[in-house]
Amino acid sequence: MKLTGGIVVYTIRANQEAYYYGENSWWLIDGWSERIRQGVYFEYIEKLKINPWSFSSECKQRHLPQLIIDFDKQLLINNFYDQALESRVPADWQGVWVADQPTFLTHIPVSARFWETLTLI
Repeated sequence: MKLTGGIVVYTIRANQEAYYYGENSWWLIDGWSERIRQGVYFEYIEKLKINPWSFSSECKQRHLPQLIIDFDKQLLINNFYDQALESRVPADWQGVWVADQPTFLTHIPVSARFWETLTLI
C-alpha cells in the first residue's frame, strides 16, 4: 500500500477502534456534522479504512497517526501541523491541539499503537 497525500487517523465510534488514511478534507468534520449525525459519513469513509499492523516497519514509523477522532465523546485531538483541524469541529464538539508528537501519541491506547510492534521475518 502506498500512502501519499493524506494522514493516518485513529477513530473510536460505538466503542470500536479503527484507523483511516485520507486527505485533510475528510477530517474537516464541521462540514460533515449533519452526515455524521445521520451515520452516512461513516459509509463515505469506509473506503479509507486501513490495517496499519500490516505495514512494513519503515511505513509504520513514517506514517504515525496525526489525528484522533472520538465520535463517542465528540472529541478531536490534532497533531497535524498544516491545518488547525481542532478548530474545524461541530459546535457541540471539543477540539484540542497537541503540538508534541510523543504526548499526542499517549492519547492512543497501548493496544492500538501499531508503530510499537515489530514484524518478525
